[in-house]
Amino acid sequence: LSTVASSSATALLALPASPVTNQTVSLIATVTSSSSAAPPAGKVAFEDAGTPISGCSSVSAATFSQSVDVTCPTTFLASTTPEHLTAVFTPAAGSSLTGSTSQTLMVVVGQASTSTAVDVNPTVFVGSNATYTATVATGQAGPFQPSGSVQFSDQGKPIASCSNQALVQSQGSMSASCTVRYRKSGRHTITAQYNGDGSFSGSGSASQAVKVEQRPIQIAGAITAKSNWTDYFTPTYTRFLAMLVHKLRVGTTIVFICRGQGCPFARQSLLVTSKACGPKAQCVREKAQVVNLLPRLRRYRLRVGTVLTIELTRPDWIGKAYVITIRSGRKPIDQIKCIAPGSTRPGVGC
Repeated sequence: LSTVASSSATALLALPASPVTNQTVSLIATVTSSSSAAPPAGKVAFEDAGTPISGCSSVSAATFSQSVDVTCPTTFLASTTPEHLTAVFTPAAGSSLTGSTSQTLMVVVGQASTSTAVDVNPTVFVGSNATYTATVATGQAGPFQPSGSVQFSDQGKPIASCSNQALVQSQGSMSASCTVRYRKSGRHTITAQYNGDGSFSGSGSASQAVKVEQRPIQIAGAITAKSNWTDYFTPTYTRFLAMLVHKLRVGTTIVFICRGQGCPFARQSLLVTSKACGPKAQCVREKAQVVNLLPRLRRYRLRVGTVLTIELTRPDWIGKAYVITIRSGRKPIDQIKCIAPGSTRPGVGC
């Protein structure tokens, strides 16, 4: 005896009807048999534009009733919207029920919201790198992550070197970084703007304050070297006959500054070394804890009123300066002043 086939009908519903990226959408297929004697049994495939949806391509349908609901959760991207969804019912082997396909359901997916936060080090030293990191979080958790770029700004003005920093995944979050180096001290206000993409809307961070300041100087000590000289003076000029510096360490810089008539130079910088220096080398040799400076001044007649300054400096040390003023018919008068680390002004800040 032949069995008369019963027909089926499939209807499709998606909840919510207007989802956003990453939001869970419940696809609900209702399969109804035309005969109570042939309850629906088989598989339902949910498809998007004819392509099976991952995880929803073969969902079992079985009931003792004339109708059955089959549900499958999934998510969509706004960048591929609209979605053209169908549910295809395929009866089980031996069933007297025919298959059926739902009408196409069009679902428009919106962009998910985002939030952006920027992380800064509030204090940065001049000459060192400052790295700013923007983290973009999604308002709807899910399998899809935002892409695109972030623009970093300082006081509302884009930072040229950080105008298009790509988002990358790091430790489970999407972030972008910007590294800058400041040459002078000052205050800055940093913000980050995520530009969004086809599936996620853009967002801006709150501002973060950054202060750039000079690195604190760690003073290693004070230069204690002593200088002495002999000279020949007249009513119109003075000539040095000897000039020695005692106990001056290797690595110290000696700076001559001469202002007035008869100066052999305006400024000359010499590094104290333990090796021999050539006649024109920018260094001076230390020997038996004595440095001889006379070759730099020999034979020169410094006129009355000329001021010769000899500065002794080392990095992170308090330096020492001899300020020698040439007088008429008398021995030159000298002043000893300290020099603060990193300073060029004797007697100031130390």
